[in-house]
Amino acid sequence: MLGAAAETRSGIAAVIAAYRAHGLFKRWPIEYVSTHGDGGPARNAGLVLKSLKDLGVLLVRHRRLVVHLHTTARAFLRDTVYMSAALAARAPLVLHLHGGGFERLSGSWVARSFLERAACVIAQLQLARGLSAFLPLRHYSLSPVFSRSLAQRKH
Repeated sequence: MLGAAAETRSGIAAVIAAYRAHGLFKRWPIEYVSTHGDGGPARNAGLVLKSLKDLGVLLVRHRRLVVHLHTTARAFLRDTVYMSAALAARAPLVLHLHGGGFERLSGSWVARSFLERAACVIAQLQLARGLSAFLPLRHYSLSPVFSRSLAQRKH
């Protein structure tokens, strides 16, 4: 699983913290690889290099590896390097989309190519509706993580 460093103030880090709190990392053999975080360009450059090395080692070591990548619209093009590595190794790619702004990528053949080649795209309902204009619905799984405001509206 790849995404923001644990100490990062972001929605991705919050989802990872929820996964950890609910025992996902204890129940499954998941190795979490931090791809970026708070701390500026120098720290992020170091995280990118380390994460690429770590992902490469995992892809070589494990023949049956699923790559689950947490990404945002702003980071999507940066994260294509991880997507490319997973697809080149013939590992199933799960893209977990966070936040808004993905509609800006609707005209990008690069974004569309990766979204179509992913084994699964996980998105919140509102985001999935926006992406459905250019991505077949067979790719979607709705995110099990709901915002507090959505949970409050249900009650």
